[in-house]
This record gives sequence, structure tokens and C-alpha cells, in this order.
Amino acid sequence: MNAELEFEMTGALWQAAARRLWRHFVWQYGRWVLLAVVLALLVFPRVAGMRGLLLAILMAIACAGALAYSYRLFVRKAGAQAAEMRPAHLVYRITDEGLHVPITGGEALYPWKQFRLVVRFPDVWLVFYTKMGALYVPADALAGEAGEFLVRKVREGGGRIE
Repeated sequence: MNAELEFEMTGALWQAAARRLWRHFVWQYGRWVLLAVVLALLVFPRVAGMRGLLLAILMAIACAGALAYSYRLFVRKAGAQAAEMRPAHLVYRITDEGLHVPITGGEALYPWKQFRLVVRFPDVWLVFYTKMGALYVPADALAGEAGEFLVRKVREGGGRIE
């Protein structure tokens, strides 16, 4: 199957994708921090009494503050990038070999086995080609057969779908 995904990469799409990317990373790695905070809230008071409870509460507040600060920085950076961005008309091509993505002076081919993960949100799909690198594709562009084909090929290549 060959399909073309045509869409406008706008500042709004860029910011929405950045928010979703932040949310994905927080869920992937932040849940362990949350588990540590919950365990601290349960264990510290039993071991050290009121001083332990105070320490656990301060740890929870520090973690929540770090989380809020990281979100603010991440979204602000995406907002600055979005403000500089001119809307770009992009055409991604889906073939049996992989996903063809336009780059300056040509196009790059990402073979299906390179994709590790596809995270589907209602407005945008994050298609991860490395642990931290993802392509943003509007969900509307992947409606129907093109999206089903992409999901099937990523699974066949060993990737996961969320």
C-alpha cells in the first residue's frame, strides 16, 4: 500500500504535540517518582514520626513543583518555536519500506523496524523513531486506511502501539 499524509504543520499543532509529548514522558518516567513519593509518605512517618511526615510532605511538594516547572519550560519552549514557525505544508508518504518524511533538500526514509512506539492521542499521533525523538502527525491525517496501515507496519517491525 502507498498513501500520502498531507497536512499543515502549524504553530498550534506544534504546541499541541509538545504538550502530548511532555505528558507521555511524565507518564513514562514520572510514575516512578510518584511511587517513591507515596512510599515515602507511608514509610517516613512510621520510621521517623512527625519529622519523617514533614520530610515526606516536603518531598512531595518539591516533586510537584519540579513537575509544574518542567511543564512550563517545555510548553514555553514549544510556544517560542511555534511563534517562529511558518505554517508548512507537509506530505509524508507511507510505503511498504517505511515512512518517507520531507527534509531540507529531499526526503528521509524511516524504515518500519526503526519505529519503537506510536502513541495515539485524539488530536495528534506521536510516532517515536528513537526513545526521545518523535514525528508529529495530526490524527485527522491518519484517519482510515493510512492509520491502520501505519499501525500494522509498526507492529510488524516490532514497535508498540498505545
